[in-house]
Amino acid sequence: MREGVALVVPAWRFSAYGKVTIRIRKANRQILGIQALTRSNSGGSPDPEVEVVVQKWESQAEGELSMVVGHLTTAVANESPALFNLVTDSWLFAYPAADIAMLNSGAIRSGIPAGNITKGTIVSMMPFENSLVEVELTGAEVVDCLQNSTILGGMTTVGGYFHADGTPLKMDSIYHVVTTDFMYGQSIYKYSLYDSDPVSTGIVYHQPTLTYLESIGSTPENPLDPFLDHTSRR
Repeated sequence: MREGVALVVPAWRFSAYGKVTIRIRKANRQILGIQALTRSNSGGSPDPEVEVVVQKWESQAEGELSMVVGHLTTAVANESPALFNLVTDSWLFAYPAADIAMLNSGAIRSGIPAGNITKGTIVSMMPFENSLVEVELTGAEVVDCLQNSTILGGMTTVGGYFHADGTPLKMDSIYHVVTTDFMYGQSIYKYSLYDSDPVSTGIVYHQPTLTYLESIGSTPENPLDPFLDHTSRR
């Protein structure tokens, strides 16, 4: 308790939980007392009614996430150019209004193992609820927004600042850049400094990768491997 305010945080992996009891006088809504405590979560028997609901939604989720969207002969490692390029290129494929895609590498949490690629593979790889936003930036502003962790689609910084077709980025031209709402909200990336009115696409950031993989339709006989770009863009 701090100055009458209860700060309660659950423990790591729910090894403990918090309980706050608040006594209120109904007539004037006066708070009469606050009791906060934490208790060890030692487990127990699940509530049968709750368990039925959980199992229902688990079954539906597993059915959706197990759907195969492609096939890979050789695993693609996390933090590899092939993986980074697959994700950012898929954004430009699914959202062609954008010229450039920019994503922080930490938004991709795992690679893609060899074999069938399921929806669950991609959701696990990009597990956050980030959505895509579009901002308008000059070439100079694009460069200023770059951080060491930024991965790119539609351009490269190797040997200078170039578009995917090899033409130089023009510092005074306007470009449509797609990024995540998470990155936009972080001052370190500077997007909000240059565009105070981003366009919300309503697209969850892993969905374009699923859309792109489904469009290729890779199979064991026609795997995804030849479609991957292994060239580093940073």
